[in-house]
Amino acid sequence: MDLDHEGVLKKALSGGGEFADLFIERSSSFAIVAEGGKVEKVISGVDCGAGVRVIIGQRTAYAYTNEVTTEALLGIAGAVCQAAAVRAGHADIQLLRKGPRIDVPRVKSYDTVSTADKVAMVLQADAVARNFDRRIRQVLVTYRENRQQVLIANSNGLLTEDDRPYLTAMVQVVAADGDIVQTGYEPIGGLAGME
Repeated sequence: MDLDHEGVLKKALSGGGEFADLFIERSSSFAIVAEGGKVEKVISGVDCGAGVRVIIGQRTAYAYTNEVTTEALLGIAGAVCQAAAVRAGHADIQLLRKGPRIDVPRVKSYDTVSTADKVAMVLQADAVARNFDRRIRQVLVTYRENRQQVLIANSNGLLTEDDRPYLTAMVQVVAADGDIVQTGYEPIGGLAGME
C-alpha cells in the first residue's frame, strides 16, 4: 500500500507538536475446525486500522481510523494537530526504514498452501487420532493461522514494518474404557510457517 507517511507526520506536527507517530495494523485470521470426521467450521476475517498520535508538553492527542488511505490518515493527522495545537510549527521529517530486530524465518508460508490442502491436513489429523486406539470416542482438530502486519513511523525518522505469522494446530481426544473417561490434547504452534 503506497501511503505518504512523511506527509501524515508533518501534518500531525504542523500545530507545534513535539513528537508524532503513526501506527498501522492489519490482522487476518483463518481457522478450520473438524469434529466427528468432518469439517464443522471454516472461519476467516480481517481487521485493519491506523492511529496517529501527537505529543506536546504534557498533552497527548490521538485519533484513529479503519480507512487506511493517505487521505484518511491526513484527516486524522489534522484532527490531532488541532487538538494539540499551541503554535504553528513546521516539521522536517525524513524517514529511515529499519527492519525488525528479530526476523522469523519461514520455510513455507501458509499463503502458499491452498485451503483444500489445509482441510485435507486437518481431516488427516482427525483420522490418525480417531484410528490410534479403539477407545478413542471423540476427536476435535483445530487449525488456526493469524497474521499481524504492523507499520510504525515517527517524527524521529523511524519507519519500520513487521510481519508476524502465527500458526496453531491442536488435536483433542476423548477416550473411554468402561466407566473411565479421559480427555487429552496436544497443541503446537508458534511464529513459523507450515513447516
